[in-house]
Amino acid sequence: MRQTIITFLALANLSLVSAVPVGEVTDELLNKAQEPTWRIQVEQGKPPVTFHGSIQKVMDQLEIDYPQYASKALERIDDDLQAQELAHSTAAPEVEARAALEKRDHNICYNFPVAEERHTNTGIAYLRGIRGDLRIRPGPRACDRISCSHNAAIYLCNDNPFEKWIQSWDDVANGAKACNNECRYFSYDGSLTEWVTSGQRFHDPGLFNVILRYDTC
Repeated sequence: MRQTIITFLALANLSLVSAVPVGEVTDELLNKAQEPTWRIQVEQGKPPVTFHGSIQKVMDQLEIDYPQYASKALERIDDDLQAQELAHSTAAPEVEARAALEKRDHNICYNFPVAEERHTNTGIAYLRGIRGDLRIRPGPRACDRISCSHNAAIYLCNDNPFEKWIQSWDDVANGAKACNNECRYFSYDGSLTEWVTSGQRFHDPGLFNVILRYDTC
């Protein structure tokens, strides 16, 4: 009987350990976040150009060094913001955005301080407007702040023990949007009376996750 109890407790403890998310991220880890690396095909037929920093810093550099590409990127950003506004008036686009990921992803809401949704959506639009490859440092739980504007940040975290290049930014943008769609709510706080959001979206096959939260920037 005693051996049975010990075995039961051991199995129970093992199940609790395995239930802890691999990508659990704390403020301490985010304080150690670094700047991401991007590779962007700014000129047809030429090698990609490497940039460092948040997507907003990349845009600033593009406007200086490659104004023609930056102009087209801004058009795509405006188009995406208009599409997001349209999505608020109909459920269909939001359902489609989540359907592409819901079979393999899962989400945690409100595990970080909330940010204003409109600025989070702008960060998502920037990710869709500027196209290229994004590098994540070896993990697990290695996080880079890929977007931050008006105190609304998007982090990308790698749970693989090796460096990872993400070829399609749509996976990151769609993950951020799916997280926002599930975690957004209307705040009636006197100092913040508007839609806000925060959460973490886990992309299981690729072992990376996206975090939406308030941050200083």
